[in-house]
Amino acid sequence: MAMPSTAEPSYYNDYETLSYKVLESFEPDIEIRHYAPAIAVTTQGTTEDNAFSLLFKYISGDNLVNEHIAQTQPLELQSAKVAMTTPVEMQPAGNGEKMRFFLPSQYDVSNAPRPIHPEVSLEEIPAKTVAVIRYSGYNSDNKIEKHEKILRDVIAQKGYDIAGEITVFGYDAPWRLWWLRRNEVVIPIAMGATP
Repeated sequence: MAMPSTAEPSYYNDYETLSYKVLESFEPDIEIRHYAPAIAVTTQGTTEDNAFSLLFKYISGDNLVNEHIAQTQPLELQSAKVAMTTPVEMQPAGNGEKMRFFLPSQYDVSNAPRPIHPEVSLEEIPAKTVAVIRYSGYNSDNKIEKHEKILRDVIAQKGYDIAGEITVFGYDAPWRLWWLRRNEVVIPIAMGATP
């Protein structure tokens, strides 16, 4: 199923966010969405703080950019600050957590700054269709499990097939008040199974 891409970036609380198209909405706060391909910077830390810290250093300039100097050679290596975007994607992995920051839409694999730290890498994220449940407050394992169960039940009731592992999207800075926070449990699905 071909989806049109969005010409203008989307924003959440003044931060560029991944653009998506809502394909279906169910119950309060549950949607089927299609995301276009994206570029992310990824790491797997042993704790959320470690992973977050590595990625924050990357967007703060711990990276290399190939900057072409007008009509001359060679290429000059510089660092660049990269704008923070939303959401931050988190996924359990071994004893730690895999975390992704999505890069602003101006970047693709050819112009994205290269990470310096050996545990940080660029990743091309293919287009995907997902089921999402949105909720507020601070995240905890119990809260994630509760919303995952609700979402899995809706996926089964609507006849979709699960096509990947659960991830969690977080949209807010750590200091944002709990009742204003936006979180989502995200599960990839196969579109061919629609009822």
